[in-house]
Amino acid sequence: MNNSNLAILNDIISERTDILHSLAEQINSAKRIAVVGHVNPDGDCIGCQLGLRGGLTGLGKSVSIINDGPFDNSYTRDYADKFSQSSEIRSKDDFDLFIVADSSSAERVAVTEDKIDFNRTIIIDHHQSGTNFGKTAWIEDGFVSASEMVFILLSYMGVTFTPQLAQVLLDGVLSDNGYYQHIRTHKYGSLYITYLLIGYGGDPNLSYRRMFCNNTLDTEKLFSKILGRTESLCSGKILWSYIYKSDRNIGGQTIDFNSGMMFRDMLSVKGLKVAVFFKIDEEENEVNISFRSTDDIDVAAVAGELGGGGHKVASGCTVKGDFDTVKNKVLNMVSKIV
Repeated sequence: MNNSNLAILNDIISERTDILHSLAEQINSAKRIAVVGHVNPDGDCIGCQLGLRGGLTGLGKSVSIINDGPFDNSYTRDYADKFSQSSEIRSKDDFDLFIVADSSSAERVAVTEDKIDFNRTIIIDHHQSGTNFGKTAWIEDGFVSASEMVFILLSYMGVTFTPQLAQVLLDGVLSDNGYYQHIRTHKYGSLYITYLLIGYGGDPNLSYRRMFCNNTLDTEKLFSKILGRTESLCSGKILWSYIYKSDRNIGGQTIDFNSGMMFRDMLSVKGLKVAVFFKIDEEENEVNISFRSTDDIDVAAVAGELGGGGHKVASGCTVKGDFDTVKNKVLNMVSKIV
């Protein structure tokens, strides 16, 4: 990589020298490291975990990546066998250091409590609602993805970026920036880091095919059905739809369905301010709620009131109760902020 291409990266690093030095010092002092992600991992979480393993293994560390899932769509399922499960770990004392990536709270960490020691844990997170539940935390919501932060840390530590390492981090960055649709004027660093990762051998076309060209015909038919349920409120400023867990069971098979499919269409509607998608688990009597919004609407505040969190324009939560009750409460809350 030409030194002139790295000038901005050097500026990014110099602005964060203190925290990067602290993280690197702890990593360098450890021999056995566990890298943990959040429950129901997405592309960014997977990119962070694979990226940290690839980068730190190159520095001579013994690195395990642990995530109990669930890996519930075709993209994440392709990586499931690369992760250890909590049940495979004998004890948290097997590790000198834990790194939790892309998780905004301890409750969202995808390992059982007896297999992680938060007093020996580094937190790397980019969510607006991120909290420090470890020993040391680097939380900065100016980044679109946590994979960008991992790239900066590995660059600071002098890691050699192979095409394979660049690819998993590029997948993570592009997953969370929605192939550039979630980049904002104060988060343009995602463009620059993408450029550097491509320079190191990452292939953006491969990332796109992995993330957006994995649907089956059954998934597309289900998407059409769920899209047909979409309703509007507040003169079209709010759109919402829903899916039952049982909707995904067709002919004894579980059909993949990603809420991102719904949001890509909802957010294309003129005049939209907030999109809400409900995923109902009838057996558990709970509803998982995802929010997306335009820049002037803070849906993380709504999710936070319901026990969740996330970004200003993308957040979520899970609420116990029957669908009608939860739906009415949530839509009433959203109606007050549009």
